[in-house]
Amino acid sequence: MIADSADPTVQIGYERFGGMTIYIQNLATELVKSNIQVDVYTLWEGQGGNQVIEDGPNLRYIRIPTDRTHSFHQGITSYVASQNLKYDIVHSNFYIAGIAGIEVAKKLKLPHVYVYHAYGIAKLNVLNDLGIENTDMSLQKRIEAELAIAKRVKNIIATSPVEKATLEKLYKIERNNMTIIPLGVDTKLFNPTSTKRARQLLNLQKDHKILLFVGRIDERKGLKTLFKSFKLIQKGTKMHLLIVGGNISYINQLKKLAKKLEIENKISYIGLVDQKELPIYYSAADVCVVPSYYEPFGIVPLEAMACGTPVVASKTGGLKFTIEEDKTGYLAIPGNAEDLAQKLEKALKCGKKYFQQNCLKRIDDNFLWNQIAREYQLYYQQTIDMFKFEQARRQKTGIKPISPLAPYQINKQN
Repeated sequence: MIADSADPTVQIGYERFGGMTIYIQNLATELVKSNIQVDVYTLWEGQGGNQVIEDGPNLRYIRIPTDRTHSFHQGITSYVASQNLKYDIVHSNFYIAGIAGIEVAKKLKLPHVYVYHAYGIAKLNVLNDLGIENTDMSLQKRIEAELAIAKRVKNIIATSPVEKATLEKLYKIERNNMTIIPLGVDTKLFNPTSTKRARQLLNLQKDHKILLFVGRIDERKGLKTLFKSFKLIQKGTKMHLLIVGGNISYINQLKKLAKKLEIENKISYIGLVDQKELPIYYSAADVCVVPSYYEPFGIVPLEAMACGTPVVASKTGGLKFTIEEDKTGYLAIPGNAEDLAQKLEKALKCGKKYFQQNCLKRIDDNFLWNQIAREYQLYYQQTIDMFKFEQARRQKTGIKPISPLAPYQINKQN
């Protein structure tokens, strides 16, 4: 596996260490239970500690000292050669690792599987829609890299039908080159605690309505829209909003907005929270709010639902797949404070118990890591078999490769 931000020594929620990091750690941990050996190559943050970190039998994190440039793949191939390592498949994640993965797979003569996780074109479109000037000079290079990956990688995993359709449209990826395997949630960690008990642990008022936001604190997460919605619904009601996540500079902007809206006394900025403590926050909340302007998938809704807490989220990206209307929560128009306020009021009026069993069932039916890892395992094997078949065919006949891997299907009942 290759991922630029998977260093296990970095706290989840710090800068770019979020959903993708959680995905890598959970999938790798689950795969090794099936006696699959997994090496995760990642960028070495801070250069401290050991280069290789073992996480139980068959799972290692190998940290490559680079500056997030093209030398990432060179660091990987050099390490592989120095240790005389042998692999069956390369699985890269996000565009930085995707570009590295192309070169590594070519050098080692291995099949290559890729997951986008997010896409620069969608980010640029959101900024344009919001009238926000793009100040990220690397965004265009990122988009160019993602387009190159779309052309050169023939085994791409989309995390939902919505993402598959988006990738077909934005990157012109042939549907035969894509397979849908969702992300999951660790239900051993994320499971319900009684609301009363959770609020006692966090010293929260038991008679208040508690809204919860969890995630990276930046523009695209829609917090300004959330604040405006909160202004509309909090009048005359005992209500509190908890913001879990870091980014001091952006939080200062939010505090100024909260003061302007006269809601500053009803908002608490919790900062970064360890993953082991997060379930208590989800369980303490009446509603988890995900007001992102775009969200390719979103792990936060899964964590909330696994704790029995409904989600009110923007009707965008993978959120349209994970959340079932009037069963596990509601979807609101992205960037529309009035619509978000209406959906929040509706969820609060129904009450948490109205959604709880549907939330738990949605997770059990679709987003358990053991099920998802099994799908990956079978997909890896099919990809490896097809790669070997094509290699043998080319060597024997000298003709061009046959068409890319057909759409992957799995009968979960088997």
